[in-house]
Amino acid sequence: MPVYIHTVSLIVSKKSILEKYQGGLEAFKKDFKIDISDLHQEDRELFSVARMDVDDYDIELLMERGMEFDEPNQFSNDFVYVYRYGGMLWKVDWLIENQIFAWHPSANSKELAMVEEVCNTNVDDLFIKWEKPFQAIWLDA
Repeated sequence: MPVYIHTVSLIVSKKSILEKYQGGLEAFKKDFKIDISDLHQEDRELFSVARMDVDDYDIELLMERGMEFDEPNQFSNDFVYVYRYGGMLWKVDWLIENQIFAWHPSANSKELAMVEEVCNTNVDDLFIKWEKPFQAIWLDA
């Protein structure tokens, strides 16, 4: 279930999408081109949309489709920005991150063990061990 954190990742809870996003999961995937880019990721609980800067995201679209965002306080419990080198822009209780991967608290132990292994592998060895080490880690439960 862990997703790789790019320069900045917009991470959205699938639960919020199911409950609030007009058109549900399929509309979100279409609106944010999840299936078109190898950089965007999906796991059981999360979507991650990769960009270079937070200003590159269409937060207005999220809000138009039903997601909540407190603009004055720069907070949402439906989504969060995660910077590769700075962590979460605000804290949410449905996400854990280590500046390399982010995951839902219900991630299984095998997936978390693989996160640990990837994070502790020498860069020269990453592509020898895994074809795509910087993608979502999604193992059978």
